[in-house]
Amino acid sequence: MKKILLYLATLAWALLIWRLTTTPDFSVTDDTVLSFILSNGGHFIFFGILCALILLTLPPRIWNLSSSILAVAGSSLYGIVIELVQRNIPGRSADPFDWLLDTLGAFCSIGMIKWYNDKYKT
Repeated sequence: MKKILLYLATLAWALLIWRLTTTPDFSVTDDTVLSFILSNGGHFIFFGILCALILLTLPPRIWNLSSSILAVAGSSLYGIVIELVQRNIPGRSADPFDWLLDTLGAFCSIGMIKWYNDKYKT
């Protein structure tokens, strides 16, 4: 049951990302500086959480370098798909910097999980 909930949480998070990033002319605020911070921070945090959820769906006994690479690659690939889809959405654009933030967020998420496991699970 726990595993099913993890899969559903991962799917729900991916759908939330999809909804937020494919909404035409989406803007949280009119303040350009705050909008820039929220947009870029959102990419980093949302895809970091997605990566952590992908990793958590894998059995803990196989958490190793290859499962971490798989989780980061899955998040990064989803980021590429989102950016490509955004090319055709009014008020949106495909920005390689956004994809870079998605991937960086995924890497940092894996790093924090590894740090936590090394520090508290030994």
